Amino acid sequence: MTDSDLVDFFKKCRMSGLKRTEDGKTGVIFVKDNACKDKQFTMDKQDFSVMRSEEHLDAIYKEAGFTIVSKFDQDRMPDELMPIVCWTLKPNYN
Repeated sequence: MTDSDLVDFFKKCRMSGLKRTEDGKTGVIFVKDNACKDKQFTMDKQDFSVMRSEEHLDAIYKEAGFTIVSKFDQDRMPDELMPIVCWTLKPNYN
């Protein structure tokens, strides 16, 4: 999935799935994903998957119209695995 595809996906989530209620409240999205810490992205040549950096994913969520409410690394993961980061995203409505 390209960055543009990912932004479009989250925009659709924001506009279709997270409608504002009459009292102005909205839902949130929880995202849990692998994120490399030292590069913008990493590509796995065996399965052709791409892992984006935490900062790169932050920018994608913001471009799609979300505010990052919280973000943390998942604890107790084996050292040989890539870090897993968890985000709570709240939609922005202009």
